[in-house]
Amino acid sequence: MGDEPKLRAYIVWVPMIDGDSVEAARLEASLYRDKRISHYWDQEGTLATEVGERLGLKKKAWDVYLVYDRKARWDAPPAAWMHQLNGVELAPFLDSVKLRAKVDDLTRP
Repeated sequence: MGDEPKLRAYIVWVPMIDGDSVEAARLEASLYRDKRISHYWDQEGTLATEVGERLGLKKKAWDVYLVYDRKARWDAPPAAWMHQLNGVELAPFLDSVKLRAKVDDLTRP
């Protein structure tokens, strides 16, 4: 995540495949030791469903990466987003280099 002090990341874990659980999410979250990252567990997939609807998906939004600028509100569309979902053409498939470049652009003073 670079060293931008104002950058924040919110990771929402949601059970989508066998083995997904709050315990598994906690274990995975422990690998991300940056204090700017907040982790949440979405047991019922409520947020995943709402985000999927806002993005125009016909399914829950999971394995999606949303980037917002500093002044964005929750109800605003993301400045950019990528995903790792089959059959989704509304946004590019995850390219970590391009995603990082977009984040860098948005965090530049």
